Amino acid sequence: MERLFVSLLLCAFVLFHCVSGHQTKQIEITEGPRLNKGRMSATLASIKRPNGNIYVIGGAPSEQNFVPHTGTNAIEVLRPPYTKWEFSNISVPYPLAGNAYILPDGRVLVYASIFAFNPKSTRTEVGQDPNNPNAPDAGPVSAVIIDLDAGSVTPIYRPKDNTPCGAPLKGSLGLVQRAFAKSIQLKDGTILRLGSFGYYVDPNPTAKCEESKCVYCLDGTCKADENFQYGCHEVKDCPNKEGTWHLQVGDMIEIYTPPTNKQSLGTVKCIKMDAGRTSLDAIQLQDGRVLITGGWGPEGDGVNQSYGTTYFLDSKTATLTPGPRMLEPREDHSTAMLEDGRILVTGGTVGSGKTVKSTEIFSPQKGIFEYGDDMQFSREDHFSMYLGPLIMFVGGEVADKADQIRNTAAFFNRKTGAYISPQFLYSRPENGALEAGLAGISDGAGVHLDDNTILLFGGQQGYQDRDGEYISAGIGTIRTLLVKYNP
Repeated sequence: MERLFVSLLLCAFVLFHCVSGHQTKQIEITEGPRLNKGRMSATLASIKRPNGNIYVIGGAPSEQNFVPHTGTNAIEVLRPPYTKWEFSNISVPYPLAGNAYILPDGRVLVYASIFAFNPKSTRTEVGQDPNNPNAPDAGPVSAVIIDLDAGSVTPIYRPKDNTPCGAPLKGSLGLVQRAFAKSIQLKDGTILRLGSFGYYVDPNPTAKCEESKCVYCLDGTCKADENFQYGCHEVKDCPNKEGTWHLQVGDMIEIYTPPTNKQSLGTVKCIKMDAGRTSLDAIQLQDGRVLITGGWGPEGDGVNQSYGTTYFLDSKTATLTPGPRMLEPREDHSTAMLEDGRILVTGGTVGSGKTVKSTEIFSPQKGIFEYGDDMQFSREDHFSMYLGPLIMFVGGEVADKADQIRNTAAFFNRKTGAYISPQFLYSRPENGALEAGLAGISDGAGVHLDDNTILLFGGQQGYQDRDGEYISAGIGTIRTLLVKYNP
């Protein structure tokens, strides 16, 4: 009887893995039409409209001196039958690097995601103040609403001092200016934006030579450099100094309700988490609540300060309640919902600073996290998409290997949450042109062409080294991929 039981278990194991292997053999991956501009962002904006047109909005050509595309280069569109990207000819004067969402009226909300700015500035113009060259960017525009049919772009300004739900610099609505925030759109059209990471930047201080010593003045207060005592005969002997950068890890959740006849820009409610965090994840449960997991922040665990805590958010009442701890603290992880409503949590970087291949599954019925199958490859900063009966976790990086770029996707069974296998994404890099010499994907985006077909595009890619790994060149790619599941 014991032999029969073991034999049955073995048969079930073999059958499952045969079925799983068959599923991945049904995946077809080919290169798609190339973008006109390289685009990368941790929150690269992409949408698919009901007419089938696909849009990518903003993003930057490179990581160094991260400056998103503006003007008529800001938006590219790919129309059926999906053979050629074209510029939309809509001029966007604001740098956009955040997610995009289709509003109920058909217009599109896109976040700006400016990484460093001066929140004390009252300027409403984008860019350097010509009358004050020492002042950093004011970062005034935190989002825009784009009418793709009319070609109009309406700015939404940040609040004064960037105070959540405070009076805006201009207009009727203020959305907090921030970067590296998590945002999701709920079933009722509400949009959540959670946490952030960035810098508040002071203006450059003005140098003076007083009593043969250099002092630096800001807002009427003058003092010597904290690290060096510079001597001087006149002010030209004093080296210039940049304004101080203040790290800000945001604890704010904005609950944005789309525009109505009475509120042309929409409305916003603000609530706080118990501590600032970024690189968290959030997903709506079947009962309407939002599960918020992990992240990075000053009160996180270990040397990497990763959080293992979770929250449940009720967006209708704007209330936040503690959830169960994850089995491992994680930041830059990714989540997806299984068919039965359980939540699969994959990868991320833990408190030790190591990027992991472990997974865990949250059961809303049990109210606990349980370990899932390990992936073959560790990954962080990846994203999930459904592909037929599968869940695909795309690309990502490895934090403890100098942000090595992954050139694989991890596939899971959408029904059971079981790990199936990895699949290579881009073909081995070609020799020749720079863009063709890159592979892997991180900081990119994807859209569904249909339930069984995904288009991946943009992102940061890397050169292949001697070990076959992909090391980022910090360049936004023009390459795209079509990933198809053949039933």
